[in-house]
Parts: sequence; C-alpha cells; structure tokens
Amino acid sequence: MKSRMKKSLAMIFSLILMVCVCGVNLQTASAAKKTSYKKLYKNFLAKKPKANRWFYVLNVDKSGVPELITTESGGGVTNFCVYTASNNKVIKVGEYITRGTSQEHPEIDYVSKYKCLYASGWINGVGGAWANLYGISKKHLVSKYHLRETHEQKDLYYIGTSDKKSKKVSKKEYLKYYNKYFNQYKSYKTKENTKSVLDQTFGK
Repeated sequence: MKSRMKKSLAMIFSLILMVCVCGVNLQTASAAKKTSYKKLYKNFLAKKPKANRWFYVLNVDKSGVPELITTESGGGVTNFCVYTASNNKVIKVGEYITRGTSQEHPEIDYVSKYKCLYASGWINGVGGAWANLYGISKKHLVSKYHLRETHEQKDLYYIGTSDKKSKKVSKKEYLKYYNKYFNQYKSYKTKENTKSVLDQTFGK
C-alpha cells in the first residue's frame, strides 16, 4: 500500500515538474520572439540610416509583432515604408504617401478603431482633398477606406476603398463617411535613426 502511494506521489511530482518546465520554456520562447524582432529592426535601421532617417514602431494590425514604419524625409510629400519581422527577416509590407507633414520628426497618423494608417493630401489644379486608410492583410498593406472631393467647376464627392474603386455621393454622405472612418486619428512623431535612439528604443 505504501509502495503504491509512493509511486503515485512520484508521478504527481513528475507531472508538476513537467508543467513548470513547459511554462518556463514558453516564457523563454516568448521573450526570444520579442527580442528577435527588436534585434532585426535595430540591425535593419543601422544598415540604412539615410534611407530610413525617421522611424516608428507601431502595431498597426494589433496582431503579432509590431510593424516598423520608416521614411527618408518629411515635407510636402512624404513616402512611408512599412515593414514587419517574419521568419527572422525584415520584410516589406508596403508603402504609402501622405502630404503636408513636418520635415523634422514627420508624423504618422493612425486610426486605432479600424487598425489603419491614415494618409491625406490636397489635389493640385482642380482644388480639393483626398484621404486613405491603409490596413494590413496577409503581410500586405491594403487600402481599406478612401474619400476625395474636387472643386473645379462644381463640388464633387467620392467614397470607396481606393481612388479607382470609389463612387460619387452627396456631400451629406461624404461627411458621414468621413466622420465614421477618418475623424478619430492619433498622430505619432517619428524618431531619428541615430545610434543612441536605436539603443534606447531596442536595447543595446
């Protein structure tokens, strides 16, 4: 009887030990994953400081590792590139253009509710404005919401998923669409790609 009890206790302790070891391994794996993307982003930025003079790390799709967003310069027209870390590599998700952001620490606009990057600008010649919201789907940057207005001979308003995939609507519909998708964005100032900033952001 005592022998059976000892065996049962030994089995219970073995199971507890296995659970504890698995838990430690899972925590270690999670920490390694987190360190991995930070190291990848840091090395990527350090190799091309001019092409990626400004950067920001933001979890756009609120899933997996956060994305790295970079640009060479701000100003009248700013081209942002979006990257993610996958299979121990930094891969490009896509790029988008916005207009009228600052030269120093260009700002990234983001709509948290729809997990989208916000881009906007004006239309030369005819007069007017446009705006896009870009989300991430299967490691690709995609245009999810679009609006634009023009004011050449008369006021025209369009809404849709992209410039090519849009329809003409009334001003009332246009404003309703804007207030629903575009009105609640938050701006983030990019960081300068220097060694001290990289160390501070990703660790030494």
